[in-house]
Amino acid sequence: MLKNHQNVTCFYDDDKILWAGTSDGLIAIDKSTNEHFFYIKDPANLRSLPSNAIMSVFKDRQKNLWVGTNLGLSVSNRDKGFISYSFNLGNFIQESTLESICITDNSWWVGLSQGGLLMYDTLGQLKEKIPKLDGLLPSSEFGAVFSFLFDSSRNLWIGTYLNGLIYYNPAKKSFIQYYNGLQNFNIEGNDIRSIISDQYGNIWIAIHGKGIYIKRRMKGSLSVCEICIRIFPIISTKNGLFKSHLITAIIFG
Repeated sequence: MLKNHQNVTCFYDDDKILWAGTSDGLIAIDKSTNEHFFYIKDPANLRSLPSNAIMSVFKDRQKNLWVGTNLGLSVSNRDKGFISYSFNLGNFIQESTLESICITDNSWWVGLSQGGLLMYDTLGQLKEKIPKLDGLLPSSEFGAVFSFLFDSSRNLWIGTYLNGLIYYNPAKKSFIQYYNGLQNFNIEGNDIRSIISDQYGNIWIAIHGKGIYIKRRMKGSLSVCEICIRIFPIISTKNGLFKSHLITAIIFG
């Protein structure tokens, strides 16, 4: 069903529904009944998606579905249609596409193809920008933010395009950058496509061309030698089912 779709991003929710965002719209697969639902832009319906190019999918604790598209952010309770927030209105940065989203109880975090990370309150008002990596190499700019995750300590892990993995402490407003080529904070790849945590607090990281890594849950400060343990360098079959450079999402369930 998905073989003709491009740029698939996935989210598996607590109701056993797999949400697959593609370049041609949003697909919902109910794993308990095997029913499939399709959501696409309908110019005649103001409550439809603003675009079929789905960049990110997320569900909050209130079971609202958040969908990031190349034209902005949409939210739905699934039965009430979508309410959309356009980049051309309010505080959203223009000339940038939404790459990733994370919704907390009192804020919306948005990762952009340009401009780093933005944080909004629940009324859609811009409250914080995280556009730069002050003093870090090789670039002071985030670039595209493909994925990010709040860990159990409310620290932020940011997966970027070509700038590696960024660890951000919001309370101290401090960064650590894990980057291929840095002596003290080295990882094997700088194109981070997906970050997810499991029920044990471990953090799983998909790196373009390098496979899947895991950061074990630890107490105290980070240990450089333990930050990423490579476990799946390449997943492939004779029929070419998968290779590591195709990994764009990690799903548990």
